[in-house]
Amino acid sequence: MTALIGGPALAQASFINTANAVATVGTYDIPASASMSTSVDCTKRANERTMTITITGFARVDKATSYTLTLSESGTNSAPTTMNLTATQTTATIRQTTTPSASGRFTLNLTARVGTWVSNTSLTQTLTCP
Repeated sequence: MTALIGGPALAQASFINTANAVATVGTYDIPASASMSTSVDCTKRANERTMTITITGFARVDKATSYTLTLSESGTNSAPTTMNLTATQTTATIRQTTTPSASGRFTLNLTARVGTWVSNTSLTQTLTCP
């Protein structure tokens, strides 16, 4: 016995569509700031030396979303002092206190950031505090 079932006919179709996407890849080397103006104050007491640097302005970097300032003294084991600046902030005061037996040579670095990317180059100033 054969049964015949009535209903819509089964349809079979296939669709093929191809699209080509163009991927554009570029690079951007984050440059260092071109200039920075500072004023320096060094205070030395019997058991400590304090270097205070006031940044009165610096050249902003194209596309930078923030900046990092780092102040450290050569020949010490003390951690550098780090400060984060916003994209529009061009003034700040950073300070580090160390023992007077250290070198007295401080290095100030200004590094630009674009999002989470950090520049490979910094604007560097070397300052001496006797």
